[in-house]
Amino acid sequence: MSRRTHTATVIQDIKSRMTATGTDGHKVAQAADITIADLNARLQGTHEFNVAELVTVGGFFAFTPAQLFTEAA
Repeated sequence: MSRRTHTATVIQDIKSRMTATGTDGHKVAQAADITIADLNARLQGTHEFNVAELVTVGGFFAFTPAQLFTEAA
């Protein structure tokens, strides 16, 4: 799987979890300690999530970054 495809899959997974839980971007951004503009850039694929952000977003949604990478593979 290419890096671009993997990134798109991770983004889609996060968006799906946001929708499924009714969580808005402000709450996710706050959990990841980033601005809403930064979160939107990551969700649009113009910037990538770093590991620390994936860990905190994962904790917020009760999943591990490893689960994201396994599901995306």
